[in-house]
Amino acid sequence: MFPMRTNDKMIFEKLLTVFREVFLDEDLQIDGSTTAQDIPGWDSFVHVTLMVKVEETFGVQFDDDEIGGLADVGELQQLIAGKLG
Repeated sequence: MFPMRTNDKMIFEKLLTVFREVFLDEDLQIDGSTTAQDIPGWDSFVHVTLMVKVEETFGVQFDDDEIGGLADVGELQQLIAGKLG
């Protein structure tokens, strides 16, 4: 795995904070390969809540196709990076 660039690290750290807030778990750990199956309680309702919180945190908006096409946290991080330019 390649080392994260500064912007990637900032995005990941903010994502980790969002995940911990949404899942109410200060000890939650995620990485680029984390999926909904890896986190107990990550259902469709929580997914919507998570995406709204990510949009608010990063000041971006996702369309349905973008959200539906995400396979893991790494893809979410890349999507955010692309939106931020």
